[in-house]
Amino acid sequence: MYIQGRRGYNKALCILDSAAGHSSIDADYARELGLEFGEPRIKTLNYLDRQAQVKAHEVTATLTAQDKVTTFHVDLETVEGFAKLCRLWPWSKYLSRHPHLKDIPKPEYPEPPTGKILIGADNVNLLRVLEYRHSKRPNRPMGVKTPLGWGFIGQDPTGRDATADDAPICESPVYKMVASRELAHLVERQFEIENLGTLEPLEGPTGHTLNGPKPANLWTPEEKLAEERMVVSKKVVNGVPRYKAQMP
Repeated sequence: MYIQGRRGYNKALCILDSAAGHSSIDADYARELGLEFGEPRIKTLNYLDRQAQVKAHEVTATLTAQDKVTTFHVDLETVEGFAKLCRLWPWSKYLSRHPHLKDIPKPEYPEPPTGKILIGADNVNLLRVLEYRHSKRPNRPMGVKTPLGWGFIGQDPTGRDATADDAPICESPVYKMVASRELAHLVERQFEIENLGTLEPLEGPTGHTLNGPKPANLWTPEEKLAEERMVVSKKVVNGVPRYKAQMP
């Protein structure tokens, strides 16, 4: 994908993370692009064993998809040192080794491949899957097309175990119509507090102000749907437990 800076459009790699509550950009990269920084604010991050505080600025960026046509305006939070910890796999160099992926347009990005932008649940429309490309053989790498372009996941990225039998299968997901904006807000809140309706000191979607867990009989249809999206099911196959979770 591309991001607009003071000298035009720049090639960039973007990480799509549905488990992230906020979209982010490496602070040094934002400065290099000449993006305008908002007023600084202190964020408190809650971990299982501690809390941490970081300073962040909000910036607005223009992203252009891999097709060089579709454009999106997104709000991002700066993170100091983000890119230093985000070295990514150079998928473009190895797509030709995978028969089921080789005809996908190769993403263009500067070397070495480094993630400088992360899109989270606050930009949920950019996380939509438009097409899956996978092999008839199980456990092969998969191509995932989103509004920003193609991304790749899976084991054996070098194609060492690829064979001519890796014929491509293309699938497009069918989406159920929901109030996506409110649902995205609810899913984001679920990630942040880890349990829907735990403590709600602020006014919730139903207009109530609560100081504790909200009874399930007071949940809105959107809240119930958000909860269903977070359910993890378990079954035992040949004595081995397997878990299945949905992507929000």
